[in-house]
Amino acid sequence: MRSKGTVPGSRIGFRQFRRLGTSVLTILMAIGCAGCPVPDNGGSDGDGDLSASIAFFSNIRLSGEQNVTIVYSTTGSPTAISAYYVPVASTAIDAQATGAEVIFANNLSAGANQTTSLNTLNIPVGLYRVGLNLTDTSESIKVLSQGTFEITELPTPQFELPDRDLQIVAGTPVDIRIDVGDDENAVQWRLFYVEASVSTEGLPANQIGDPIATGAASQIITIWNTTGLSNGTYRIGISVTDTGQSIDSAVNNNETIPAPTFNDFSVTIVDEIPQRTPPTVVVSQPSTDIEILGSETTLIQFEVTRFEDATEFETVIPFYDVDDIPTNGNEVTIGQPFDPFPIETTNVVFAGNLIGLGETVYIGVTADDGVSDPVTAYASGTITRLDPDAARLTVTQPTNALAQKPGTEINVAWQIDNLPTTANAVVDIFVRRIGSDGNPVNSTLVDSDKINANPIPLTQTSTSFTAQLPGKFRITARLTFTDNSADDLVDDAPVDIQISTLPTIFWLGSLLDSTPQVKGAIFEGVQFEDNAGSAFEGGEDFDGGGLDETFIVSRYAKPEFQNPSGVGPGEAYMLRGNSIRYAGRYNLNSVANTGVPGFVFSGVEPNPDLAPTDTDGQHLHFR
Repeated sequence: MRSKGTVPGSRIGFRQFRRLGTSVLTILMAIGCAGCPVPDNGGSDGDGDLSASIAFFSNIRLSGEQNVTIVYSTTGSPTAISAYYVPVASTAIDAQATGAEVIFANNLSAGANQTTSLNTLNIPVGLYRVGLNLTDTSESIKVLSQGTFEITELPTPQFELPDRDLQIVAGTPVDIRIDVGDDENAVQWRLFYVEASVSTEGLPANQIGDPIATGAASQIITIWNTTGLSNGTYRIGISVTDTGQSIDSAVNNNETIPAPTFNDFSVTIVDEIPQRTPPTVVVSQPSTDIEILGSETTLIQFEVTRFEDATEFETVIPFYDVDDIPTNGNEVTIGQPFDPFPIETTNVVFAGNLIGLGETVYIGVTADDGVSDPVTAYASGTITRLDPDAARLTVTQPTNALAQKPGTEINVAWQIDNLPTTANAVVDIFVRRIGSDGNPVNSTLVDSDKINANPIPLTQTSTSFTAQLPGKFRITARLTFTDNSADDLVDDAPVDIQISTLPTIFWLGSLLDSTPQVKGAIFEGVQFEDNAGSAFEGGEDFDGGGLDETFIVSRYAKPEFQNPSGVGPGEAYMLRGNSIRYAGRYNLNSVANTGVPGFVFSGVEPNPDLAPTDTDGQHLHFR
């Protein structure tokens, strides 16, 4: 048996339906009479007798439960025919399938102008084509419809006005605004009113209540004329259909129409509107202008007395406003924009991130009962959100970088600028040891380096600690916002502190003590005023012994001592590297002789008659 590819149906022009939403729908086909010849649509490959066509050429839209009648024709002697639908990427004739085929009918009849039915109840929202599988004793083929059907959802109208229960006298116009939710204007509707006590269950859609308006627009803006209405409470409702017909025609053609949608609010007709005492609204906080930082929060406090003859719809609506003029469109609700607070509410939390950096807003509260005019009051204070980057923490002490003895009391001071008075924050002080690389051993602030047992309040701007261990340390202050309204502020002291067991003033002669505090050696010059030590250098292994040598220069040493009126030739002394630390007193005259292994480099007596010259172009002058 040979299997052939999928072939689209033939093209015959028909009106393209936009949206269909009926319980039973027959799609008009190209084949309109029994026994008419089947168009050549490529359903066979030319070397067999099996072929088929599906008379489905338009792209249609469906919603809800529909029964769609599919008309098809076959030639040859198929032994099995089944129908299926398959999701596709677009309405293009060569659009790829995006999912698996779903068979909805088996054992179909062969011949011209045959029909089968497709129920759309359980088909997911999406775009589909209809297809046929045909098989005979020698081959099998698939045929796809040229047209597509799209499963959509029937829109649900949303009432925007009235947005509260109304109490009016007959003849008062009522504004109605509805978003039908159908941008293509393919849905037709009927707007009506009905007494609230009347049940509409089971009534045909064109017989529910009394009509207000009909149409097909997606946005409904109309006025209900209540002249002549009897006293009572009424509901406003709307019925919609996407069958392409009006509500009346759809009912007359036995189409299924969804249950109507009713507004949540009612309209009550009375002989006279009673005069009611309005409530009193007092917003007590903020009582003064306050500043907050980042996402910091503050409590808005208020009190509302109940309306006279209170209704069940009394609410309070706290809001912030760029000015103190209510109902001019600048108000932004705080908390629950679509679910106002009950009248008993006395406070609400305001978060700084509701407004922009540097923005100042007024705080107001509106009381509403759905009948009388709303009452609004503003707080006497405003709220300003500061930029977190505007706040500054600066450590001002210590400023002494000189070495200090263990046990010294170290004073630490800081200042904080541009911090809101309402800020919730604390200060911690850290003392971190400096490593050999010049950076703190702990690169981050850890509790083990903290010197304060308890957080320091903002009212305190200094503290002190006793330095115990020798070493070099960096003092860091951190300001932490306890409500996480902004990032921490961190700053280091102007200088690192040094703690040393060495005395601040050290007498070099004490190196010769029997038990010196500091171990070391004294190298004396050869003669008086020879400036021994006028240069000192070390740190390189010149003789390959594995230990670095040290050089000491004596500018006016022998021979030809000249000081201070002239320039002596001087001497340089190289002390060989030694694994044992030098201790005691040494005369530089002993270098290379006894006790101090090394070399002596004697200078050359200068010729006073020769001027310095640059002999090699290196800008260095020689004698």
